[in-house]
Amino acid sequence: MKIVEFKIFRYTLPFKQECIVRGQRLEKREGFIIQLRSEEGLLGYGEVAPLPHFSRESLSDVLEQLRRLQKVVVGCRSLPRLSS
Repeated sequence: MKIVEFKIFRYTLPFKQECIVRGQRLEKREGFIIQLRSEEGLLGYGEVAPLPHFSRESLSDVLEQLRRLQKVVVGCRSLPRLSS
């Protein structure tokens, strides 16, 4: 199964009630939804949403990493092994 498409969608969702993380008030959740499509038309979805004041990566770091992954994944017959 060959991966022919890798789309990245950014989202922002406001919280109904604020959330406190490490003493910081958060009023929204931001992240990315990724969509993979195979040559057979199968779709797969995932989410990446670093938590401010908790995650090491920023939203811009994540977008950069997703764009690099996008270049590697499109055209592959299987997903490459990822290291942390």
